Amino acid sequence: MTVPSPAGDSGGAATDPTVDGPGSQQIDVAGAIYGSLLAASTIVGTSTTASPVTRPWQLAAALVVTSGVFWLMHVYVRTVGIELPRHGSWSHALRRASRRELPILVAVLPPVVAITIAAGLDALGGRVGWIALWASLGGLLFWTWVAVRRAHARRGLALLSLSVSLVLGLVLVWLKVVLSH
Repeated sequence: MTVPSPAGDSGGAATDPTVDGPGSQQIDVAGAIYGSLLAASTIVGTSTTASPVTRPWQLAAALVVTSGVFWLMHVYVRTVGIELPRHGSWSHALRRASRRELPILVAVLPPVVAITIAAGLDALGGRVGWIALWASLGGLLFWTWVAVRRAHARRGLALLSLSVSLVLGLVLVWLKVVLSH
């Protein structure tokens, strides 16, 4: 999967089958935005209810398992609701749906990497959850930026889109603060 340059060209990358259309080479940004919000929500829910002895690997496991379950759910729904009626072959429909929904799993990488690095640096306590949350929100803003660049959105729409993502992220930060106290 490749992220297109702001100009929209692929730089010679191979065709990405995750997006419909001949010659399409773009990752499904909507799935990555959704996956980033899912990861951030999972972090808020997990880290605010965690006990003082919760380990970073437990937070990472919760992220990976939750994202995996949501990915499977999306693959199933897309397979039976869209791809199977369109293509008729169960295996072909399942492969297309699996690739199409892959960005949900890709979005969990930044917070999992952040947790791994924080744990490796021995940054234990409540900070690991915060570090993972900020990594998720960074991913959210990145994928929103990719979406507005890909759409060649005017400055006002780009700022509005990034602001909406930022507000959604800040609501999750606020929720983590409220639930932590």
